[in-house]
Order: sequence, then structure tokens, then C-alpha cells
Amino acid sequence: MKKKKYTRKNRITPLWNRMGSVFQYGFKKDPLILAISCGFVIMLAAIASAVSIFVGVFFLLFGILYPYKYAYTVLEQTAAANMEPPPMMGEHAIKVGYDVPLKQLGIIIVLLVFTYILADFNTTISGIFLYSGLLLLPASIMTMGMTHSFTSAINPQILIEVIRRVGFSYLALIGLIVMMYNIKAKIIGLIVVKSKASFLFITLFGAIDIYFTVIIFHMMGYFLYQFHEALGETAHYDEEAIAKREGKSLHSGVSPLFDQFMQQGNSVAALAELKAVIANDPKNQELQKRLQTMLVLTGATVEAEQQNNLQLPDLLTAGQYNEAADTYVQLLQQGELMPEIKDEKAFLPLAKALRKKGKAREIVKLLKVFHQNFPSSQEKPAYFLFAAKALSEDLDRDDKALQLLNAILKAYPHHALIDEIKTYKKLITDLGI
Repeated sequence: MKKKKYTRKNRITPLWNRMGSVFQYGFKKDPLILAISCGFVIMLAAIASAVSIFVGVFFLLFGILYPYKYAYTVLEQTAAANMEPPPMMGEHAIKVGYDVPLKQLGIIIVLLVFTYILADFNTTISGIFLYSGLLLLPASIMTMGMTHSFTSAINPQILIEVIRRVGFSYLALIGLIVMMYNIKAKIIGLIVVKSKASFLFITLFGAIDIYFTVIIFHMMGYFLYQFHEALGETAHYDEEAIAKREGKSLHSGVSPLFDQFMQQGNSVAALAELKAVIANDPKNQELQKRLQTMLVLTGATVEAEQQNNLQLPDLLTAGQYNEAADTYVQLLQQGELMPEIKDEKAFLPLAKALRKKGKAREIVKLLKVFHQNFPSSQEKPAYFLFAAKALSEDLDRDDKALQLLNAILKAYPHHALIDEIKTYKKLITDLGI
């Protein structure tokens, strides 16, 4: 009889497993009204342009720019775990200004201009630059949604860091976005064949385009939500909306100047202000967590790693093991193989915090740190037993679990936990294949 494995599953359903909900999102009341009304406005723009080109351009800008403004609110609120669409004419009109989609448009213009310039020198290099820019575009849009900063959303170092943190899942997101554009193109193609009235076609074209824009931004927002730990757990998406829902202050708690810089999208100045505040309160862990997020968002990856290395011992000393577990995971993601942990008694509670978060593999990696720093510690049997349970029950690796248990039985034959270790070894052996 094979032993039943008890595994901890990620509470966040992956984006690719909820595509039905993604399509339904665009058919909810406010996104649907937005798509239909803006499709109608785009049709009015076509009619008005025959009378006055300026009136036509005005209608067209409103029919295109406003939906993108709304789409960024969708991205932000979805990333904040709010899966209900924002009201079409609601509070987001204040929260997200027209500057955000205009900044993103500016990035696209920069991409096209440089592609055109490079084409005069070498078409191959120009093509590589264009397709690289398009590959980074979703990361740029998500970064814009997180920071509202033009410089952050155009910085290749930041965008590549975002992709590195989420790994190959980014390619899955690209594939889903391409799939959406293909579906949209096929639907519009059918309308072109079937439609006899040009104005009706324009209205439907606009409505369908806006529908897909909204659900694509919803997808990217959900992607941020799904990988919020890898990207920085305190990423402060749509902070005012979250604060209001939770009945909290609308201010960050850092300083009014920090809030002002963040509202302006000046993340560099906000980071400098945050560091100045922390200098006067270095033990404030909430500020330290916010600093870690800001360092990641501004592309200061080396400083972010140094910050994590400094913060981890303080968190362990303070007994804040959940926060220490997050910091340890971030260090591993940044490529740190041997984080400094000087207290041998901190390993087991840290491992328990990691297991609660579903990070069994990180518990195993922590073994190397423990063994290198404390090769003969009397804490080793307890930690190795816990790691063996994680290997067997969470990762289905009874073979590796038995190796750990046998090593402890051999090295610590008279330890107080020896009977428990023998019992667990027998359980694996008897109930395994």
C-alpha cells in the first residue's frame, strides 16, 4: 500500500487555470458598458471627422485613452486581489490619471523611433531590438502599473529582473496574451466579412478591442497577484483602494513627502525619502519591508540583496519567523546560496515558517546552511527530522528523507529524539512502495 501524501497547495490558482473567469470578467457590468459605450464613441469620432477633424480626434482620443486609463485600474486592483471590476465612472478617475497610459504610449513611441533609426544602419539589429522590446512590453506595462514611473517602466534592468523573478511563467503569460490577440483578430475578421454597415463595423470593432484590452490587463494584474511574493510581497498595489476597504489610513505611514513622491511616480525620490526615515527608526520592520520592495522596483537589485542579508539576522533575533522566511526566499531568488544565520536554534522555527508557506524545497536548501555552520550541533536531529517530513510529505521524496534519517541515526545514536526518528523511518519504510 502506498502512503498517502499530504501536500500544501498554493492558495492562488494559476492564471492559466482560470481563463474562463478571465473571459467572464470582460462581460461583467462595468467593463461591458465601457466597451459598448466607447465603441459607440469611436463610431461618433468617424462621423464627426467628416465635419471637423478636431472634433473627430477629440472623440477618438476619449474613446481610446479612457479605456486604457480604466484598464490600468483593472490591473492595479486585480494585483491587489480585488477580482471585481472597478466602477466605470467611479473613484478610479481620481486614483489613476491619464498620465499612466500616456507614459506607456511614450514608451511604445520610443521603441518604434529607435527601431526606425536602427533600420537605417542594420535591419537585422533593428528587428532584434523591436522584438526584444515587444517581449519586454508586458513587463513594462506591469511595472508601470506598480510604480506609475516612466523611468522604471522603460529600464531594461528592472524589466529583466521582473522576468527573472517569475521565471518561465513569463513566457506562459506572453503566450496567453498572443492567444488573446489572435482570438480578437479572428472575431474582427468575421465581422468584416459579415458586416454591411461600415458604422456598425466601427462600433463593434471598438467594443471588441476594448473588451480584449480590459481582460488582457486583468490577466497581467492577476499575474502580478499570483507572483506577488517573488516580485516583493509588499508591493502596495492600488494602496488607497486597499486601505479604504480595510478601514486603514490612506497614508503610507512613512512620511507625507514619501506619499507625495509616490503619487507623482517619482520612485527614486521616494526611495531616498524612505531611507532617510529608516535612518531614524532602523528597527522598524514594516519600513524595512517597504524598503526591500522599493529597491526591487527601482532596479537596485544588488542593494536589495544586501538589504535582505542585513535584515535576516534581525528578523530571526526578534522571533519574526514569517517575515524571516519571506526574506530568506528572496535571498535564494537573488542567487544567495549561503545566507548568514548565526543562531543554531533559529533554523527549526524558520523551517516551520517556510513549510507553512509551502516552501518545502527551501527547507531542504536550508540544510546546507545548517550543516556548514553547525556540523556537530545537538539541534541537528530535530531539524533533520523536520526536513525529512517535508521531503516525504510535501515533495514525495522518501528516498531523500530516509538518507537524512539514517545519517542522524548513525551520528546521534543516543539523542533524545532517536525513538521518534526511528518511528518515522519505520513509517516511511512500511507505508512506502
